[in-house]
Amino acid sequence: MKESPAPRRSWFTPIVLVLLVLSAIGNVYLYSIQLQQAQQTRIATGTRILEDARNSKQHVEAMRAALAALAASDDANSRIAAKSELGYALDDAKALADFASAGQAVAPRAPAPARPASRFVEEVELSLRAVGNTAESLGETEQGYVTMLEEIYADLDTELGRLEIERTTDQLALQTAHGGPWTETAHALLAIMNGPEQLLLEGAAQRLSSH
Repeated sequence: MKESPAPRRSWFTPIVLVLLVLSAIGNVYLYSIQLQQAQQTRIATGTRILEDARNSKQHVEAMRAALAALAASDDANSRIAAKSELGYALDDAKALADFASAGQAVAPRAPAPARPASRFVEEVELSLRAVGNTAESLGETEQGYVTMLEEIYADLDTELGRLEIERTTDQLALQTAHGGPWTETAHALLAIMNGPEQLLLEGAAQRLSSH
C-alpha cells in the first residue's frame, strides 16, 4: 500500500502576514514622523508669535519716545535727532503688524477689520516721513497728526502692558500656537489701529514726491 504524499506547506499566508506587519510598522513610523513635523511647525509658529510680542512692546515704547521728541523739536538739530529716532523705531514695526495679525489668523473674528495691521504700519511710516522736513516748528496739521499718533501708541502700549510674556519654552510655544489670552491682546491692538477713519496724513504722498 502506497503512502499518501505529505501535503506541501503553503508559504503564501506567512509571507502575506509578514508583509502586512511590515506595512503596519511603516505606516506607524510615517505617521509618527508627520506628528513630529506638525509639532515642530507649531512650536516654530508659537515661538515666532512670542518673539513678535516682545518686539512689539519694544517698538511701541520706542515710538512713543520718538514721537514725543518729534513733537518737541523746534530746530534743525532736534528735528534730525527725532527723525533718526523714529527711523530706528520703525525698523521693528513689522513685529507689531505680525503680532496683531496673528490674532486674527489663529482666532479669527468676523467681520475682519477694514485696515490690516500691515497697512496701519505702512500709512504711519509714509506719513511720518512727510512730517517735519523743515527746520521750523511743526505746523498745526503736522502737530495734530503727531498728537493723534501719540494717543494711538499710548493705547497700544497699554494693551501690550497687559500681556505677560514668560521665557519661551517648547510647551509655551505650543500653547501659544493654539491660541490663548494673547489673541485678545492682538485683537485689541487691531481695533486700536482701526480707530481713526483717516490715518494717512493728508498730502503725505504729494509732499514726499516734491522733495
